[in-house]
Amino acid sequence: MITLYHWWVSSHSFKTRLVLAEKGLGYQEVLIDLGKRVQKEPWYLKIHPYGTVPAIEDDGFIVYDSTMIAEYLEEQYPQVPMLPKDARGRARIRMLEDFRDMHVHPVFRVFLQEYRSKPAGQADMGAVNKALEQFHGMLGRLERELEGREYLGGTFSIADTAFVPYFPSMDAWKIPVPESCPNVKAWIARCKARPSFAKSLAPKA
Repeated sequence: MITLYHWWVSSHSFKTRLVLAEKGLGYQEVLIDLGKRVQKEPWYLKIHPYGTVPAIEDDGFIVYDSTMIAEYLEEQYPQVPMLPKDARGRARIRMLEDFRDMHVHPVFRVFLQEYRSKPAGQADMGAVNKALEQFHGMLGRLERELEGREYLGGTFSIADTAFVPYFPSMDAWKIPVPESCPNVKAWIARCKARPSFAKSLAPKA
């Protein structure tokens, strides 16, 4: 049995829930309340020494970091593949995932800081608009990557699960997709239509 240690508002936790859902893997969950700093409690640091989420325990074997978890689940439970079979295809997916982690996420964190961490109406719109310009530039790369493809990997892959967690926040904060990115718009709609999306969403308050 898989145990998932996660928190609902963590995009990396969302990514892991998506992979589990796509692979049809059941799990029991342990909620790690980031607001209450549960991730830094001694018992959890024995599971995840860096004190972040998510982590999983699979029959006593612990894996942490959403990327490492996805790779582990792909190898351990290959029945529903989420990486291409060829080396170049896998490398492309991993580069896209790295693009998300190292470039897109730092920009998106500006939206998180301004919209989630501040009272309503107090966002620094100068910072938001600068981040929006950068974010739209990055969507331009995804537009090109999606040319002729339904998903970033052709079929739904780990690369897609890295970006999907942004979609609910984009809706909530009215972060638009430029008209110059029709492939991205269609891709977002396809991802939202997958059963794994609804299954992985945070429950409504």
